[in-house]
Amino acid sequence: MSDTRYAVAFPAFALVLAICVAAVAKAEPPAPSVGQSAGTSGPPIPAKQGSDSKSTPQTGPVLAPPPNQTPPPNQTPQQNSLNISVVGDGASAPLQLWKGRPSLLVLKNNDNVPYETSIRLVFEGREANVQEVPSDSKDPNQLTFLPNATKVLTVNPPKDWFDSRSWIRSYSAKVQLLISGTPTTDPKSSQVEIEHPPIDLNVQFVAHSPQGYQAISLVVVFVVLLAGGVASLSLNTFVPLALRKLAYRKQLQSLADDTSGVSVRVDSRLRVLLRIERNRLSKLLQSIPKVISLNDDVFQQLDTGIAGLRKRVTVAQRLDDLRERFDAVSNSCPPSFSDQIDKSMQAAADRLRSLYITDKNIDDANAFLDAAEGTLIGLGNLDLQTKQITANHQELLKEAATLRPDDLTLLKPALPGIFRVLEEKYDDTNPILSSNLFAVDNSIARVHVAMDYAYVRNATADATILSRLDRKQPELITFLGTLGWRALRAARELVQQMRDNIYVEDLIDALKADNADIVLDQQAARVYLPLNFHVQFRNPDYNNAQALSDLTCEWAFWLNPDRKLSENGWEVCHFFQDEGVNHISASVPLLALSSLTGTIGGVGDPQGKKDFPTRDLSVRGRDRAYSGAAATVFRFSIAFFIALAGLLAGAQDQLAKLDVVPGIIAVFLLGFGADSIKNLLAQPAQTTPSPQPPSSAPSAQPKPVAPTAPGT
Repeated sequence: MSDTRYAVAFPAFALVLAICVAAVAKAEPPAPSVGQSAGTSGPPIPAKQGSDSKSTPQTGPVLAPPPNQTPPPNQTPQQNSLNISVVGDGASAPLQLWKGRPSLLVLKNNDNVPYETSIRLVFEGREANVQEVPSDSKDPNQLTFLPNATKVLTVNPPKDWFDSRSWIRSYSAKVQLLISGTPTTDPKSSQVEIEHPPIDLNVQFVAHSPQGYQAISLVVVFVVLLAGGVASLSLNTFVPLALRKLAYRKQLQSLADDTSGVSVRVDSRLRVLLRIERNRLSKLLQSIPKVISLNDDVFQQLDTGIAGLRKRVTVAQRLDDLRERFDAVSNSCPPSFSDQIDKSMQAAADRLRSLYITDKNIDDANAFLDAAEGTLIGLGNLDLQTKQITANHQELLKEAATLRPDDLTLLKPALPGIFRVLEEKYDDTNPILSSNLFAVDNSIARVHVAMDYAYVRNATADATILSRLDRKQPELITFLGTLGWRALRAARELVQQMRDNIYVEDLIDALKADNADIVLDQQAARVYLPLNFHVQFRNPDYNNAQALSDLTCEWAFWLNPDRKLSENGWEVCHFFQDEGVNHISASVPLLALSSLTGTIGGVGDPQGKKDFPTRDLSVRGRDRAYSGAAATVFRFSIAFFIALAGLLAGAQDQLAKLDVVPGIIAVFLLGFGADSIKNLLAQPAQTTPSPQPPSSAPSAQPKPVAPTAPGT
């Protein structure tokens, strides 16, 4: 779910960025506390402290003489009002107030009476410093207006008049000019201070030079365009990427559920391979960046891997089902049929054990499973069983005829029951009774094993070999005298050890002498690549010996000195997540062999384990297409920023025509809807797919290992 959150967060972040820019540009400070302009709904500004407390504030607008208009000559002014007007900028044209620079304001006394005046310039509750040019007064705000005279004043606007509204561009506003004065016609008589109605000055706040505004406008427009482009990129790339990864994650979770359902009845190497492949694909999916993937090779590997794993899991589930059905009847059905079923299922499992699955592997495995299922179904056909067991008996009699009379004398006294089958004769006139099918076929199979043992003894006169055969003969008699298909299979494996003349003791001696090594089948190890490891004896005859099935090899892949991953088997699969040097070790637990307990084990090893090969394997990182990725990023960056540059002029016009917030929104939408960006996203760079095994290639044959029991 983290990928989905990232995909949603990117466009949301871009939109929030644009909104923040707009909000900052539009932000206004709190409402003014001094008063509102004349002619508006608020009351006029009250008189300055020290004025007559009995004066009544006006409740409506007071009409003053129009700007630049002087009363007729010799007209006597009214002494209860001032007649001062603004000349030039501030009246007809906006007065430009520069940040950090004084501006000139021209006022004219239109009366024939001189005044001592106090002048304040207020904007949103904050006053500016106003003084005469040149100023000889001790109080800069106290000015003497002579009759019909003009004064030039300097206005030094405070910095707090320039807020975020003037950052992007200059803006117009109203500033209140508050004037109060006292006539000075008779200095000896006290005069009442007169309040002039507030004058609204048209001003334009200018925080930067034209070049500065141009640069700021470019930056703001580019940032908002970029935010729109990122939002478009998010919706067109990040969100699909997150949804695609979510779909892969669901497929892998489904495969994990199916893989976990495969029981221990299936070949252990196949089960391990299924788990490793699923984990490898999960780690490969996690390695994809959460923001954007510039290379489709990983997705191609995921598609190929998931498809192959799905096929492998489907066949493994079918194999598991057939194993379950076979286990239920293996000890009650004729051994020859059990042999056919087990052989077909093991062949199917072998086809699935290759690292890279192909369609031919799947077809071959299904063909073997079809044969096993057909044999299972045939167990209910007594006529078919009778014909096959009769044919098996005839083959046995032919083979027995090639032996000398005394070849079986070593086993006949201990196993008299199974050898009676050699005295029987079955044909169409003397068929096998249906109730005796299992007994007859069981005896036939066990006599075959006894005859194989006789062939092994007759093949040599070496006293050492014969003495070893004598030591193993009681164990063979035990297996042959135990009813059940698994005991029969164990007897066959023991005879095979006799034929090889390689026993468990020989393997242990080789391990104790450090005559075995850990071998990697691949030429090099890379992260997320399935690797095949096996223990290789320096004596090549030991590598395929039947005795290997009587020992278990435990592997340890050390992640750190305190943590390891374990696998079992003489041949295992593994993959590494991180590059670097990894330590691998293997050991053989001997306590599992009751006959060897306390006699063969590592010196000073209380657990009876003999640690033998170890290896430090250097794992390489994946080959990254640096040039391809750099070219993709370079191509994307050029096209993306050229598209934004092409929109800059139009975006600046939009920002100039509209208010700040609507302008920023329009610019954001321009960046979001850039056709060139959409076209770029719709035509990603083509990547070269990673090589995969061809579907028509012959299935990779696994390294020959000793057969294992169906339930292992």
